[in-house]
Amino acid sequence: MSAFTGTFDASEVGSVILVRPGQSFVASLSVASGEEGIGKVQFERSLNGGQTWKVVRTATGAPMVYEGVADAKADTELTGTVASESLINEYHDVARYRWNCVDFDKTNSDDILWSIETGQVYEFDPTQNEVRAALRGAVAQVGWTIGAEADNARAIGIQLKDADGQDTIGVKAVTMGVFADANGNAFATTGGSTGIAIGTDGALLALVAKKLFVLTSEADGDIDLTWTDTATEAVYLGIFLPNGSIAMSPKIQNAA
Repeated sequence: MSAFTGTFDASEVGSVILVRPGQSFVASLSVASGEEGIGKVQFERSLNGGQTWKVVRTATGAPMVYEGVADAKADTELTGTVASESLINEYHDVARYRWNCVDFDKTNSDDILWSIETGQVYEFDPTQNEVRAALRGAVAQVGWTIGAEADNARAIGIQLKDADGQDTIGVKAVTMGVFADANGNAFATTGGSTGIAIGTDGALLALVAKKLFVLTSEADGDIDLTWTDTATEAVYLGIFLPNGSIAMSPKIQNAA
């Protein structure tokens, strides 16, 4: 096992470690005995050569972000072994990993120690790991934000997410329908007076007017739409996912 270690004594990033598909590694964060870490440190990965970075999540889905605050409560300070997670790079390409100290209290904090130990390479089963990795790079979840009605219009925010629940990387294309019910059993009767239009982020092309669209996101998976209806039609927006399911929005309905 090869160990890569370093010390944070300011807001800075640690060394970038390349991890092969199927390779195991341990990421740990600690503070020397009797000392305190005051700051915010997170463990990150990049799948696009270091152009963008995302916080890694543990097996339980919790983000690997650790924060210590200078006050009288010991449980808000980073002490001892703060983190030690055993991980495997389950992506189909070599991934970059690093510790990133995004905030450091130079007045009150002692040094924060980071480590990444790379180990055994497991057999990379294409029937499981590569398929799972490919799906993680695809759109697997959708976050919806439905704004309040103002002058018959509503702002609608869409955030495309991967299987880890993190924002997708790079421009993505999805198909979206406007439905009459939450299950997607029928398309909307009218689709609003003006219906769906593109906002600030992303692009839109109507396949069937007011009812079926192709959308492209920004590089961070963000799409902004506007819904306009002078009546009270109730609709649900649904994005078709690669696994065949539909990620449905909450009900959208303007007041009379």
